[in-house]
Amino acid sequence: MKLEAALAGVGVEALKARYFGQRVLVLSRQKSNPFEGLITPEELEIRLNDGVASDTALAVIGPDGRKLAMDELHQVQPVAGWSRAFVRKSRLAEQLASGASIVLHNMSHLNPGVAELIADIEATFPGMSADAHLYISPRASASGYQVHKDLPQHKLYLQVLGSTDWTVYRGTDPRRSMSVEEASSALEVDIQVTLTPGSLLYLPPGVFHRAENPAGPRISLSIPFNETPGTFAVDRTHVPLARYFRDRKEGE
Repeated sequence: MKLEAALAGVGVEALKARYFGQRVLVLSRQKSNPFEGLITPEELEIRLNDGVASDTALAVIGPDGRKLAMDELHQVQPVAGWSRAFVRKSRLAEQLASGASIVLHNMSHLNPGVAELIADIEATFPGMSADAHLYISPRASASGYQVHKDLPQHKLYLQVLGSTDWTVYRGTDPRRSMSVEEASSALEVDIQVTLTPGSLLYLPPGVFHRAENPAGPRISLSIPFNETPGTFAVDRTHVPLARYFRDRKEGE
């Protein structure tokens, strides 16, 4: 997927000229969904159960709006084994069943469509590196982060499945995160919007926000990107293993 397609109705040049680093962009779509099929629950289930999950940067958002401690979700072998650290999958299943949300980091290789989008963002904004984080809430009113800000990243949020209620705040504060009650006295509500499938949100660095999913399950793709001097571009080339087998079979 290309960034221009994700921004259909606004466009890349408008994002750069009118919003980038300046103000919030909300692109609501009620009828069209350019993200349909971009990410599916089925492929995420495979990702959580394919063994590679041992090395996945996976987090669970607890009921207090904070990530569970690493030792609550992961185990580290006391001696060397086939895998030094791995996810406590029974614990993860319990958290999902109880209404917790999970975050999968470093998902820019998830599938060819996501990889293409992340690479296109980096090409559109030279000198910046991007990643893909997935916010997954399997139940309505699942756990979510407190009111918080992200620095130094710019953020693009794509609503893939379900809906998410967003509150975006105006104002500054030295804290990185705070409760809704604290935010009500320290900040001013700027935008309240429900992102439906196909909708998109851009946040400049440092903007306080909070997301909830009262209507039901959701999958949101969060793309942080910022300047990273001295780094090199990640190779996200898709390895077409299945095609090699198909080609061999057809050639026989």
